[in-house]
Amino acid sequence: MAVLLRVLAEWKEDDALRAAIGRFPERLALATAIKWDEAVDALSHAGSLATIGRGPTLAIAREAALKLKETCNLHAEAFSSAEFQHGPMALVSQHYPLLLFMPTDAAAAGLREFAADLHRKGALVFAAEHGAPNAGRLPVLPPEHPDVDAACLIQTFYALAVRIAVRRGTNADQPRHLQKVTRTR
Repeated sequence: MAVLLRVLAEWKEDDALRAAIGRFPERLALATAIKWDEAVDALSHAGSLATIGRGPTLAIAREAALKLKETCNLHAEAFSSAEFQHGPMALVSQHYPLLLFMPTDAAAAGLREFAADLHRKGALVFAAEHGAPNAGRLPVLPPEHPDVDAACLIQTFYALAVRIAVRRGTNADQPRHLQKVTRTR
């Protein structure tokens, strides 16, 4: 991910991204230390859940859903907030948790509105977002650059996935039925 961010920074000639990449190792270390305790119990007991992102966090939501399947034997699907508002919206309930990865770019306002709508519909929402604590808000680092912020979100998520795996009795280091190397012919 760091290599891709560097390529992007050079391609766009983006000095702000270059500066954020310089602080990336320190921010990853800080992100690793953040605990999403509020979500552990509900996600550990879920039968299925959705991860949602927008803009730079959509890829992060997809990675999180994949890791929940691999390490926790937990069915998870990733959506953009726009995709979710179609058929998947019918799944909204207290029994179908939603993990939202809030971007720190212009897409954030729309995802906040979406989260508020989900709350009104009775959803169990956990939103990884910087700001004043409230129910369902998972702490994150202060925003610096949208692309680097998204990478820090997934780093914090990985610690959550390990804790969920332990609670569910799975071994995150040895996922069931998976191999480190996959051959295709």
